[in-house]
Amino acid sequence: MKKKKRVIKKSVRYFLITIMFLCVSAFFVYNVFGVLVQINDKAVEETKLKADISKLKQVEKELDDSIVKLKDPDYAARYAREKYLYSKDGEKVIKIK
Repeated sequence: MKKKKRVIKKSVRYFLITIMFLCVSAFFVYNVFGVLVQINDKAVEETKLKADISKLKQVEKELDDSIVKLKDPDYAARYAREKYLYSKDGEKVIKIK
């Protein structure tokens, strides 16, 4: 009878150790999966930000070109006349749509 109780106690002990091991393993797997999801999200965000950077660099280049053009007095005068309907002395502005 004593041997049977010892065998049962060992079996219960091994069963509890196995359950604890599975719980700890599941906890670690869950955490690793969460970290992998975060890494994937950051990678997606990185690609979006890189695309935004390239668009902003293009806009910056266009604005730099506009700055260079607007430093030319003839271009600036023509731009103001076309965009804001300014006129030279003695001219009349007629807007045609």
